[in-house]
Parts: sequence; C-alpha cells; structure tokens
Amino acid sequence: MINGSSCSRRPKRGRALFSLIGGTLLLFAACATNQQDAETTTSSSIPLVEATTTSTLAPAGAAEFPDLGLETVVPSEWVLRQEALAQGSAAMLYDAGDTAALVILGRVEDLEEPIVETDPSEIAIAVSRRLAGFFFEDGTETVTVEVATVDGAEAGAAQVKLDHEDGSHTVTRTTIVVGGDGARYATLLYQSEFPEERIAQGIEVLERLALLN
Repeated sequence: MINGSSCSRRPKRGRALFSLIGGTLLLFAACATNQQDAETTTSSSIPLVEATTTSTLAPAGAAEFPDLGLETVVPSEWVLRQEALAQGSAAMLYDAGDTAALVILGRVEDLEEPIVETDPSEIAIAVSRRLAGFFFEDGTETVTVEVATVDGAEAGAAQVKLDHEDGSHTVTRTTIVVGGDGARYATLLYQSEFPEERIAQGIEVLERLALLN
C-alpha cells in the first residue's frame, strides 16, 4: 500500500480485519525502515495518546499529525500506534476481540498505485476502493458520496460498502482534504459486527479532521 516494491504485499484476503491490523502495522513499519535505509523505524512527532477506559465513549483527546498537516480526535479506548509510521502516515485502531475498526491517515501520493482523480469526492471513492481491496475480500459494491467540510481546504468524502456472500458486509469510508501540498486522506474501515457506538466514534474522527495552523 506504501510506495516501494518491497512494500507491495497484501494481507490474505477474507480474514477478519482485527487479525490483519497487527500485520499491517508491522508492514507500515517495515516499509518505513526500507525507505529510510535504516535499521529501525524512525519515530515522528505524532503524540501517543494512551487508551483510556470509560463507559461514555467520549473522545479521549486531540492528536496532531505534523507530517500531514492534520489534526483530529482519538476516541476513548482507541489506541494510536506511534510506531506504525511510513512516509508520514499513521494508523489508529481499536481491537474489540472478534471485531475491530481501523482508521488510517496518509497522503494520497504515498499510495502504491497513483490516484488519477482530481475531484475530492472522486479521490475519496478511489482511496476507499483501494483500501477496501487491500483489507477485504470481494463483494457487491455500493458507493455513497458524502458531504465533507474542512475549514480552509477543499474536501470530499465517500463510502464503499461491500456485501459478502456469507451475509456480512464491510465498510470503507474516506474523507479527503486537498491543500497546497497535495491531497490527504483519513479512512475508517470496519466490519458489520462492529458496535454502532464505535462506528460513530470512527466517523467522528473523520468529521473532526482539520488542518493544522
């Protein structure tokens, strides 16, 4: 998913999302190491927000991503993996045992295959399809274009839902922010069993995306 021939591997399709998260984060770290020609992955200035326990599921706090020029919230009981970095990208995840959700932030230009679309909503569709293809098995696709507003920048949002033969579905929802230094994405991925309140938290991460001053 990240540039570089050694980083073109994909997780085995059809496996549960939660079982892919650990391998994906390791892949991000390995890609960063290869691209930097270093023995270990270089850490970034992204703050590590510790997971908290609460019954209210309120946001745990803000997080800044200086390499991306973005900020958003990290919900309570979600873990921001500071070490899972590659080319300015970060992965934020919550593992619920049998289910999980994952939010990935990054630059569109850093995706392995170029995105040729220029309209923010079309970019959002393309990124959602790309990441859905990376994490999930094939299914019947339903695309929904969403409204996105980010102060000081063009923005677009889209969701790709895949209905699978076993009756389950997966959702990949992306918000795109286009600034002077290119397009950036925040993508939420989850499976049909993921709790509704957690889905709302993941969507809030995308809705509260903002440019750093």
